[in-house]
Formats: sequence, structure tokens, C-alpha cells
Amino acid sequence: MFEQFFLSAQQDIKLFICFPILCAIFRVIFIAVHKPYSSLSGKKRALFHCFRFGFWWGMDINAYVFLLSLVVVTLPSLFIPFWSQHGDIIRLILGLTYAFFLYIAFVGKMIFYAQFHDIFNNIVFLGKKAEKHNLIDVFFNQYHGVRNLLLFIPYEFLVGWGISVILSIPCIPYPHFAGAAYYLFNIAVVLALAAFFYFFRYGGTFMHDNKPEWDTIPAVVKEDPFLSKATVDDLIALKMLRHHPMNETMQLSDTENLARVKPFIEENGGSVQSFDDAIQAFLHEAKGPKIAKPSHIFLIVGESYSQPYFDPAFADLHIADEGKKFMADPHTASIPTTLSAGIISRPSIVSLMSGIFDAGLELNEREEFWHGTMPTALPLQLRKLGYETNYWYGGSLSHGNFTHFAPACGFDHAYSATDICAPDAPRSWVGIYDHIFLEKAAELIKKDNHLPQFHFIYTTSNHGPYKMPLRKLGFEAEKIMKVQQDVLDEKIIPKVLGTYWYSDRAINHFIDEMGRYI
Repeated sequence: MFEQFFLSAQQDIKLFICFPILCAIFRVIFIAVHKPYSSLSGKKRALFHCFRFGFWWGMDINAYVFLLSLVVVTLPSLFIPFWSQHGDIIRLILGLTYAFFLYIAFVGKMIFYAQFHDIFNNIVFLGKKAEKHNLIDVFFNQYHGVRNLLLFIPYEFLVGWGISVILSIPCIPYPHFAGAAYYLFNIAVVLALAAFFYFFRYGGTFMHDNKPEWDTIPAVVKEDPFLSKATVDDLIALKMLRHHPMNETMQLSDTENLARVKPFIEENGGSVQSFDDAIQAFLHEAKGPKIAKPSHIFLIVGESYSQPYFDPAFADLHIADEGKKFMADPHTASIPTTLSAGIISRPSIVSLMSGIFDAGLELNEREEFWHGTMPTALPLQLRKLGYETNYWYGGSLSHGNFTHFAPACGFDHAYSATDICAPDAPRSWVGIYDHIFLEKAAELIKKDNHLPQFHFIYTTSNHGPYKMPLRKLGFEAEKIMKVQQDVLDEKIIPKVLGTYWYSDRAINHFIDEMGRYI
């Protein structure tokens, strides 16, 4: 029986191999049809990483072809003779079915990109409000619907032929063992198949935290807006879309949105009948300088550096003591009730940069906001006052497309910690350790004699999955936190609180150093 399992599992692997190849072919067609440049000359490295990363990212879905074939074909065939006799035919049917969904997704993406110059995004959800007859008319008359439907026939034939050829490749024969070696080999095969699935399912790694995703696309690819989109397989794009449903504000009409704004304006004595009125109501003209012009301005945003641990209820944790010292300084003005400009760090940063409340719209990911400077942008306002503006990010600027977005907001310079720090600098999942990043930033700031300067600094260490070597970094939970033993015995809580403590110390050490320098 196990010999049959061994040979049949190899057929499952062969079936699985077909679809990364098919996805790569679709990627080639997409690039050939939609590339915005006349030649791919000079893009060899970017193309290599586009296909390499796209291959591994696509495994997030493609790997399930192996698992499905194993569960639906191989395991039943061990007990059902008919299933065993027709296993490859069943695999062929499964493969053609999956190929059908890949084809539909690909055709849909080709049409969507031709219309909107983007892969699937939230605009897809607006389709349910569109006139269905118009959509059908556009599909058949503008985007060659009949041709796309007819091409499906030779497509399925070619895919079926390719699957059959690959399935016909001879299998590795089952080696025969006697005694304990027989059982050890069989166990090893089962474990190897499980490891095989998870390794490919997680994109070439056994760690879920290291799975490929949009933010971790190689920088050489992310810098090219088109190739970064080409990296994303069609079903992966749809999966991303499912995890990012349309923001509520995008589902409302102009009239409904205006009605939401109206009470805030009328409460302050204004009136509004149109969006132009609303914009005028929010205009504010500064009254001029109230303090001497500083030589340096720092806006430091600590990842997840939140208010609660400064409150008396959490005083015994002692993980925000450095921040408390800074707030207690007689020269510090603090507002303990402010909220971030977004529900998570990314929209908070985008809102602070752009002067536009992001509201989860992910403006930094939209190409329309990579060209030209928004008049509300903070760095632009400071440039008008004569400041050289700098953005310092503790990770890679390609995460979130800040390579494009930060300059568009008016930053003169944007720095990645992954570029300015040593190649072997220790890093967490998001970026370089805070203290190393901030030390390097301080060193470079001191070398730049151009004044005045504005520095927007964003740290990254206080972020999951909380695997930093905290004890080596000075955090001894049992000595620092005055809490019950059951809290210390928890597996994750001391790691989360210790990472906050570490970030608090790194940020405030940087503030002290810059204070002495200035």
C-alpha cells in the first residue's frame, strides 16, 4: 500500500508543478502586453526578482493544488480500486478546473489593467453598482469578449496536454527495505511531504512571518511600479482584495459624504452647500511666527508607541520611564489625549506626511499620489519656511512604496535604515533595531551642516512577532516590571512589553543626544 502512496504522491507533485509554470507564462504575457516602456533593456535584474518573488508568492495558493490532489486522489485511491485506476484522469480534471479559474482571473486582470492601469483593487467592488448590461457590452465590444471566450478552448487543450506530458514523466521507483528501515523510510516520506507543502505554502520558508507579501517585494522591483504589479499572481491579487474590503467612505455618494461633513461646519457657524464650501470652511491661515525659528525640528514617530503605558494604571510596568522623564521636563509640552491619524501605523504616517486623513485609503499605495506634491503636505509647508526636509525610516522605503510617496509629499531626502546601516545590522521583521538605526541617523544628521533641517523619523522595532533578544538588549522583566509572577510566566506578554521598553529607551536616548547636539 505504501508503495502505491509513494508513487501516487509523486503524481500530485507533478500536477502541482504545472501551475507555477502557467502563472509565469501569464506574467510574461501581462508584461509583454502592458509594459509602459518600449524596451526591457536594463531591467534584467528587476525582471529576475519579479519572476523569482512572484513564483514564491504565488505558492500561497498554488501549493494547495498538491494538497488537494493528495487528499482527493492519492488517499482515496489507496482504498478504492476505481479511483486508483483513473487517478491521473481525476488529476487532469482537477488541473483543468484550476486552470479555468486562473484563466478567468487573468483575463479579468488584463481588462482591469487596460482600464485602470492597476491590478485588481477596490474599484472591483463598485462593479456591483454598475449597470450589468453596460459591463457585458464593454466586455464584448471593447475588450474582445468573443475572442477571449473562444481562446479558452485551445487554452484548456494546451493546459491539458501539458499536464498529461508532465504526469507521464517516470516516477522514482519505490526502494524496498526490510525490517525497521521500511517503517523509518515510510515515516520519513510522510514527514517530507508535509514539510514540502508547508515550505512551498509559506513561499520558500517554514516561518509564516517570513511569507512573501506586498511590503517585502524586493526594492529593485518595488521601485518600478509596473513590475511590482506584474509580480502579483492574479489569484493572489484577488486574495489581497478580499482581505482589504472597500472603505465605507468610498461606498457613499457625494451627497452622502457631504451630509456627513455638514454638521461639523455648521457647528462652527459656517454653512455648506457644496464640496467647495467644505474646503473653504476648513482653511486656516497662520498668524505668523510665535517663536524663534529652530535650527532643527524633529518629528519622531515610534512604532506602536502608544499612550496607555504612560497612564498611572500601568506605572508598575516601568516600560515607559524614559518617555515619562522627557514629558516631565519643564521645557516639554505634552498632550496626553491625542490620537494617531489612523487606526494603524501606516495610515498614521501617511496622514501626518500628506496633511490628508488617510482613513485607511492607503494613499501611499496609489500611483496618483506619487506624482506632484499635495499642497497640504507637511514637508512642503516646511520647505516654504526654508527647511531642508528629511524622512528617516527604520526599515526599507520600498515597504509601502515610500520610495515614491515620500518625495511626492515634498521630502528633499528619504533614507532607508536598510541602506544607511551596515548590511549585517540586526533586524526585526519590519526593520533595523531601533537603537542601531537611530545611532546611524544621528551620525548622519551631525555631518550635515545645512540649516535649518526638518527630520521626520519613524522607528520599527516595536512590532510583532516580538522575537528580539531582549535580555541581550538589557531588558530583565523580573527586575524592571513590578508585577505578579503569573504575568512574568506568560510566554508573549513580557516579549511585547519588553519590546516597548526597548523602543522607549532607544527613542529617548536619541532625543537626549540630539538635544545635546543642537
